[in-house]
Amino acid sequence: MTATSEGIKWEDPPMPAGRTGKYIELLAPLVERAGEWARIITYDKARTAYAKAGALVAGRYPLPPVASGEWEFIARTVTPGEYAVFARYVRPNAVNGR
Repeated sequence: MTATSEGIKWEDPPMPAGRTGKYIELLAPLVERAGEWARIITYDKARTAYAKAGALVAGRYPLPPVASGEWEFIARTVTPGEYAVFARYVRPNAVNGR
């Protein structure tokens, strides 16, 4: 570890390699409609939808910055052959997510 003469530098870490901020823009409107589920992505394979929802839950993609609250992501079968990732923003101390 190499120390610098600057001391502590407060900053967000860079985005992980290969990840973009597309979910920041996609999910931003959900903050205004907290507690409401929205379908954000649709796939033709269940495995892909569940993997994407899991990656979002695990924090592998940058999400819109919020002072407090949390994000929820789930994958569901919409119709046979159609699988979607749903998301919602939940404010702190919310009742039933609202």
